[in-house]
Amino acid sequence: MHMSEWIISNTKQLEVARKAWGELSDGAHEDFEGHRVVKTRKYVLVMPKLDQWPQDGKAGNERLIRVAVYPKPEHIDQFLAAKANLRAGGPSDSRPGAVGSIALLVRSNGELSLSNAQAHFKIGAEPGFIHRDLADYYGGWRFYALKKAVQIAKLRGSDMEIETSHVYRRPSTLGGSRSAFHEDLLKIARETGTKLKAGVQFYRLKTKD
Repeated sequence: MHMSEWIISNTKQLEVARKAWGELSDGAHEDFEGHRVVKTRKYVLVMPKLDQWPQDGKAGNERLIRVAVYPKPEHIDQFLAAKANLRAGGPSDSRPGAVGSIALLVRSNGELSLSNAQAHFKIGAEPGFIHRDLADYYGGWRFYALKKAVQIAKLRGSDMEIETSHVYRRPSTLGGSRSAFHEDLLKIARETGTKLKAGVQFYRLKTKD
């Protein structure tokens, strides 16, 4: 299966994030510089404008949408440097300077599926690593990005599915225990008014009855 990712350029979203810090107010959730941008006191989220999200994926050519989370301006250079210690070809290549990003697959029926959620850094005390204190400060990035994605799914009238492999430390069929991500999903369901349903292969955040 071929998948194409919605990438404008390697640095475009970083420049949008820098500009958002200077021009948007905390709490902004709006179209800005050709993107959809969400700004808080701690993060700037950058993603495609909502009218650019495909309504459904074409058979054999499903679309991958990436939501990137950027740090405060004074920390961007540290996250840019952290890219040097990551494997080439990963999501940090297309979203340099981000704390992390989630990728959402738009399936052929229009539903969204969490493909991956990856931090764009490694923790350490040496140059090119992110110190533990700073990593902890931005530790909620994945929760916040996924929560916003679920809110968008509600606007689209589509469910969000998450593979059980993302939720368990090891396969549930082998008696694996749930990870902290499960608690994140429960909290997201509560805060977005969705329902979390567990299945054998997928968890599903249902946006409608």
